[in-house]
Amino acid sequence: MTRQEPKAIRLADYRAPDYRIETVELEFDIEPRTTRVKARLALRATYDRSAGVRPLVLDGDALELVGLARDGKALGKGEFQWAAELADYVLAGQPLHADARQLKGRALTELGERQGNAGARNYYLSAAQRLLSPPPQREERRQ
Repeated sequence: MTRQEPKAIRLADYRAPDYRIETVELEFDIEPRTTRVKARLALRATYDRSAGVRPLVLDGDALELVGLARDGKALGKGEFQWAAELADYVLAGQPLHADARQLKGRALTELGERQGNAGARNYYLSAAQRLLSPPPQREERRQ
């Protein structure tokens, strides 16, 4: 195993983070054999979202997304566009995240079924079908 030399980071290459953490709430559940930590973060995008969504990546061991909310409120019934957009944040960093794929797939199905435009309907339903199907297995390269 070879050791890599540290890469120099220059001030000119610095870019501000895409998200700002405004508040953090931590809850600890301490058991004899395990400790579970629940973290609730309030985040704000620091970039112009008109160019698209940038990934928000959960970085750590054994992290699990358990909920999404907008302005402190859980998704309401019928908020399919918002559900699809929130799932995009997760999928941008974790393309195979099963819950996010299901959420976005169901949201796109609902949006597609409500479309009067045949092209838009086909787009939504095709994208939903791809997300709701199991992801393709990656084949290992043989040498």
